[in-house]
Amino acid sequence: MEQEAQQAGLSQAFEFVGMQPSVIPYFDHAGCLISTSLREGLPLAVLEAQAAGVPCIVTNVVGNAEAIEDGKTGFLYPLHDEKAATRCIAGLINNQALWSSMCANAHRRALEHFSSKQMSANTLSVYFELMQTTR
Repeated sequence: MEQEAQQAGLSQAFEFVGMQPSVIPYFDHAGCLISTSLREGLPLAVLEAQAAGVPCIVTNVVGNAEAIEDGKTGFLYPLHDEKAATRCIAGLINNQALWSSMCANAHRRALEHFSSKQMSANTLSVYFELMQTTR
């Protein structure tokens, strides 16, 4: 990924920090979150980034695809396609209006769909539904 950014002339726009125990401290300074995960369950870093209003550029794997609205809250790109990831990154860097829109949309989506209150309500709804069907 670093090599692709360098070849595209974008290396000054990034800080590659590698695996981190917590990504939250980076959100105040992040223009976007990039995840190259091979597989995801519930992608917490992606959800935390969105809650902070940070657009995400992530692989199109199951968990990420559920968390991101492609083109609205971030970008999904095919697994192992670094060139597609680079195009997504360049598109975000070169379009301030798109970036601003994605920041607002990411924050909104996190609050509407993934806040602790919403997740609790969804979980309770499933439990109540299961209780009704087992009677």
